[in-house]
Amino acid sequence: MFNQLLKVFALVLFLLWAQACYAQSAGLPTKSVRWHPGNYILVLVHTDTAVIKKALADGPKFRGVQKIYLWSDVERPDGFHFEDIGADLQTMRLANKHLIIQLQCKAFGTSAGRPNSSCPNNLRGSAKPGGGFYNGTYITKTGSIDPAIWDPAVTTRMRTMYKALANYLNANPNVQALEAVCLSETAVSQDADKMGDVMPYSSDKYATFLSHGFGELSYDLPHTTVFQYTNFGVGTDIVPRIVQLEQDAAVGLGGPDLDPSGHPGILAPHGVYQQYLNLAGDRTHPNTIPTGVAVQPEDTVLPPEQTYAFGRDTLRLNYIFWLNKNGFIDRVNQMLSDPKVVSQSDAAGGLDARYPRSTKPYLN
Repeated sequence: MFNQLLKVFALVLFLLWAQACYAQSAGLPTKSVRWHPGNYILVLVHTDTAVIKKALADGPKFRGVQKIYLWSDVERPDGFHFEDIGADLQTMRLANKHLIIQLQCKAFGTSAGRPNSSCPNNLRGSAKPGGGFYNGTYITKTGSIDPAIWDPAVTTRMRTMYKALANYLNANPNVQALEAVCLSETAVSQDADKMGDVMPYSSDKYATFLSHGFGELSYDLPHTTVFQYTNFGVGTDIVPRIVQLEQDAAVGLGGPDLDPSGHPGILAPHGVYQQYLNLAGDRTHPNTIPTGVAVQPEDTVLPPEQTYAFGRDTLRLNYIFWLNKNGFIDRVNQMLSDPKVVSQSDAAGGLDARYPRSTKPYLN
């Protein structure tokens, strides 16, 4: 009798294990999200409400706005400040549009000879073995200041900010207008031996601590898609692992550059674009995880029709974020309003509107 019970118990364990393996391999839904894929207007940091309203009025084919918010603006010496995000959520709700938050923790270049930075001024690294503390930031090749995310003290600070943001958003009366949160690109933009007095760079720690951040934010925002912008580490070797960690956490793959003629470091088969191809669905299957890419200033040289076709047909994106650049955004709106290019009854503007396998509808 006892042996029979053991056999039954073993069989039950096996069936549970097999079911779990099947669920993982089949890509069953793991997160219910608000889902309004399509074309969005990308506006830069500190864009005021009047500009946002005008952009939405001038571009009726856009589903909403992606706006950049700096870490140093939302976390100040006297605490967290999410008032601008709250005001933009209200604007989007009243306009029946959707807000995508781009939370910027990295910066680029200099201004008037001073390094640009998105980090709080008092960001500090871990304690050194011999006393004192590592720097929490380093100077990039473009002269900006970026956080040393592979340092656990820095990551802990970022995760504290993520949790405060999630708590604020979940309690906001206009949260139904929130579509997604995008996190800064993964590019380190500096050689490992030229980072100064930071904790020594480790690709393994960088990927791990990065995933702790986007994984926790995704968990704390159960009905909101989180995108990790992904392009490089110190090199491209880290990208496949980060993308796998995104899949494990039901986090979306995003990026800062939609350009079919772009930098060879992002083009397939060796660059990050290959990851989109690996995750892309087909006529009968949706994408594995959500995907979305931004059209930045350097990406506005090509005709928008060419950029759009690449994102829609090659990368099979769920979202495209189009820069609100004078002249260019008007051409994008004209393209999206052309029934020969986009079906005018398609709210997603021709992009893949199906729920990715890592998601399911959120019914509130």
